Amino acid sequence: MSSPILGEDIYSFGYMNGESFQKEAISINGTPLQVLDQNFVPNIANLNRVLTNSEIVDKPVIIISVAGDTRKGKSLLLNIILRYLYAQKEHKSKWFDTSNADVIYLNGFEWSSELKSNTDGIWVWSEPMYVKGIDYPILLVDTQGTFGDDTDISISTKIFGLSALTSSLLIFNVKERLNNNDLSNLDIFAQVGQKMSHLYGKMRPFQKLLFLIRDWKFDQYKFGFEGGQKYVNDFLKVTEKQSTNLQDIRRRVQESFPDINGFLLPHPGEKVDKGVFLYASDFKHEFRDEINNFVKELFTTSYLYPKTLNGHIITGNQLYNYFTSFINSFNSGEVLTPQSIFDAADLVAVAEASDFYKAELESYQEKGNNELRELRKFNETVIRKTFESFARNPKRYGAVKIDVVLKLFDNIWKVFDQFKSQVEIKHKIIVQEATNTYKSEIQKFSSEKMNLLKKQEFIQKHHESLQKAVTHFVTHPQRCDDVTNEQMTELLNNVWSLFGEEHEKGQLCEQQACSKLDLCIQQVLKIYKQNMEHFLDLEASNIFVNKNNLRNLHLKEMDTALKAFEEEKENLGLSYIGEFYVEKLKSHILISYETYYKKMCEKIFEFANSAAKSRYEIEMEKLLSRDISNLPNDNEMLIAHLTQIEEVKKVFRNYTENEDNEVVESHINRLIVNVENKFESFKANLLSRQKSVNEKYVNAVRLAKQEYSEAMESLFRVYGDFDSNHLSLEHVDKLKNAENKFRSLIGADLEKYAHDYIVLLRREIWELYYNRFLSREYVLKMTKSKKKVALASEAIKICVVGDANVGKTSFILRFIGNHFPEYKEADNGNNVMPQIVSVENKYYNIAIWDMPRMLRPLPEGFYRYAEAIAVVFDVTSEESFKNTVDWMSEIKEHVPSAKIVLIGNKIDLKTERMVSKDKAEMFAKEMKIPYIELSAKTGVKETIDKGVKRIVKLVVDSRWKFCSIS
Repeated sequence: MSSPILGEDIYSFGYMNGESFQKEAISINGTPLQVLDQNFVPNIANLNRVLTNSEIVDKPVIIISVAGDTRKGKSLLLNIILRYLYAQKEHKSKWFDTSNADVIYLNGFEWSSELKSNTDGIWVWSEPMYVKGIDYPILLVDTQGTFGDDTDISISTKIFGLSALTSSLLIFNVKERLNNNDLSNLDIFAQVGQKMSHLYGKMRPFQKLLFLIRDWKFDQYKFGFEGGQKYVNDFLKVTEKQSTNLQDIRRRVQESFPDINGFLLPHPGEKVDKGVFLYASDFKHEFRDEINNFVKELFTTSYLYPKTLNGHIITGNQLYNYFTSFINSFNSGEVLTPQSIFDAADLVAVAEASDFYKAELESYQEKGNNELRELRKFNETVIRKTFESFARNPKRYGAVKIDVVLKLFDNIWKVFDQFKSQVEIKHKIIVQEATNTYKSEIQKFSSEKMNLLKKQEFIQKHHESLQKAVTHFVTHPQRCDDVTNEQMTELLNNVWSLFGEEHEKGQLCEQQACSKLDLCIQQVLKIYKQNMEHFLDLEASNIFVNKNNLRNLHLKEMDTALKAFEEEKENLGLSYIGEFYVEKLKSHILISYETYYKKMCEKIFEFANSAAKSRYEIEMEKLLSRDISNLPNDNEMLIAHLTQIEEVKKVFRNYTENEDNEVVESHINRLIVNVENKFESFKANLLSRQKSVNEKYVNAVRLAKQEYSEAMESLFRVYGDFDSNHLSLEHVDKLKNAENKFRSLIGADLEKYAHDYIVLLRREIWELYYNRFLSREYVLKMTKSKKKVALASEAIKICVVGDANVGKTSFILRFIGNHFPEYKEADNGNNVMPQIVSVENKYYNIAIWDMPRMLRPLPEGFYRYAEAIAVVFDVTSEESFKNTVDWMSEIKEHVPSAKIVLIGNKIDLKTERMVSKDKAEMFAKEMKIPYIELSAKTGVKETIDKGVKRIVKLVVDSRWKFCSIS
């Protein structure tokens, strides 16, 4: 059990907060057993353990059940009661006071101070408790919190009803005060009780009800039973101010529960609420006083009474039937009704009547009565008495139902069959003793060599032994007079079975001898087979197999086997047996030899078939292994195939020259069919090679043509319009690139046979060139597209800003180089320069916008659609460096999402430098932007290219992250 202090099992010495504590002075030995889970499924094993054990099964029992809402301290209350009961058991008067430093462990029923409920279903303490002055065992029952916010109303109703119906005392645990909801919950069952009272007078299915009000804080009523009784009486009093419904509820509750009490209990203290108490002193003194008064008055003969049914005490076994009847009724979908209570009472009465019947039969048997006829007569009388007892049972309600009668009949006949079986078993024992008499007599006479006895002598001894067995059976002192024909028939059947067994022993000796010879045949035959199979395994590696060697080995091994068999006959002393088994051995050997002969013939044909097929495949594969320029055509393949068929026949006949010609020709015909199939496979292989090579050429032409088309289109996208000479030169250059692409795709081994495909590639590229790239429509389309490249959504727009004379334009021209000598100015006055940049093996169209030659503010649309902005300053000008802050503020205002890169230019002027690299890098780090420094005048173009590519990569990475988040 979990301790509320340490959260683990505590049974001996330990530590808390560094201080030792003493061992629990009161030992709690039992454990809670769940008899019903939260899904209303019973645990039959646990129910039997607590209600049908030897201590309770036939005795009246007191059931104290605690019910109420979730998290109101039901389990804690039961653990306090447990502590009191075990203290009484050990005769300890100081069980809950501060006179000693004993640690208080309330670890019987599981509980905690947390919000979530600990108890599911119904739990019963495993050990019945006893208190001085009360003669009956006491069982404590803890129930799942009912009618709470987090509990199912259907399950709550069932669990509460079952608890109320099966308890002697139902403690309704309430916090602070009673309310009308509490009475409404009780009224569900009070209505059933009222209906029963109307049907059968003053019958009440419920017993004592005690309202235990915890954490009482009103001075109007005193703590304890006296104040509690007065408070409950006042609360249940019917007044005119109450609604009709509330008045009816109060009347029904008081009518259904014959004895209703109350007890007011103060708050136990903050440490108890939090579950961190350790000693009795952690409980408030007034709580300790009242709980002591509570248990002392509770466990008295005047307060507690055993569980009754219709006013009559029931035993543990009867309570078990009562409990399970309600569970079955609830689980079948029924709601609690008077009929379900009547049915449960009937089930208890059936069990009581069944026990009465069983006791009567046991008493009859103890008197030594073994006659079946007398048992049947006595049974008729007992059945009549049993039903009279059942009908008069005061625990029942109303008329007897037919299904209840059938249930009782079923129980009675099960018990009767058990007693009848006991009598029949006695008779079977007598039959077995008589059988053993015959068995011992006949076995003395017989021996292992039964076949040497005369048959007449054996039959005469059989009759004598049979007479002794029958005499033993008839004169047995415990045998009944009403011996049935079945029992005598059973004895005779046993005797004749033994007679047959002894008679068969004589034949068994000869059978055993024959079995030994059969085993000997198997052993020598096994050696013969092993040697023959070993020979065949060796011959398997020999190309030319000789059947004469097999026959010679057979004759030798057969002679060896016959000699070994004769020697074994002598050793076993069975030489008198005739030649039958010798002939049997010879027959087995000849059959085996025929099998091995067939295997050898199969190996010969297998070798011949393999050699002939190999010859065919080798020659045909030579044709297919030719160079691609020299692959055979269909006619060459057919001629080679027909030639090799004749060679296959020759090879096969060479291996099988000593075999039957008809058989050989049959095998050759099958071989030719296989060769024809193989030929089809070779033809398919040749076709596949030819097709594969052709596809490789065609695919190479397609890809080379595609590369030409993409290269030309890229030129138009970047440059726009061309003069005819420039376009022609570009066409020739891209055509050469396409041819090189084609050659690299097909490889050197196919290049020398690719002339026709190169011609095809040139023709298709020239057609594309004339029909597309020289067409006026295409040129006009691409020229218009060029004018919009700066604003195209597929392009990357990069703006370059900074103070005058920091080298912005020089930086851009240095990057552009000689590829784009023309310098265009956009319609809005902005200088725009397009370029294609490769980043991580991907190409991107970029448009670099240079600041117009004017002062700020910049013209409208300069920053629009910009994804990256390079802020350039002069490392020799402190002012241009400081002004980068203003530039960045302007950028954040217009394009807050753009990526910013800080560029320091003119690093070649080392003696004039005013802004150090460390200072610039520190500023860039604070602004969380990349920093690049270079010289547009003397710098290497690759360095500037890397800077631009870094800007492009920032934009690409930003796009990727945005897509991932989206």
